[in-house]
Amino acid sequence: MIFDCSLLSWLIIRMQLDINGVVDMVFSSSPLPPCTYKIELIDDTLVFQVLYKILIKGARKLYGPDITADNINSNQLNTLKRYIQSLGYLLKYNYSFDDETLEPTHVNVWFETIKGLQNCNGFIVY
Repeated sequence: MIFDCSLLSWLIIRMQLDINGVVDMVFSSSPLPPCTYKIELIDDTLVFQVLYKILIKGARKLYGPDITADNINSNQLNTLKRYIQSLGYLLKYNYSFDDETLEPTHVNVWFETIKGLQNCNGFIVY
């Protein structure tokens, strides 16, 4: 899948929205195309915390206050991924497992910036 983050950008930070305002704006309709919104923070070290809060609050807005990593289904997760893509990020995750029982113990979550890609005569240019 190829995304061009330069096409559609609304600067959420210029609207001076708090986390709840961002969640209300982003999660009040169907997921919009990737990179529709752009979050700019003064301190880049806060990106994970901000996106994680948006993810959790957005999931609760869509699926209720009791939604957790243990009870979310794959359709719900895919929908959340699309919302995060609308913010210009990819939602990534993997599981940590108990060494003895091989049961999952927790989910590791991180976000990656969607890079501006172009399809140039069949070649992907970064």
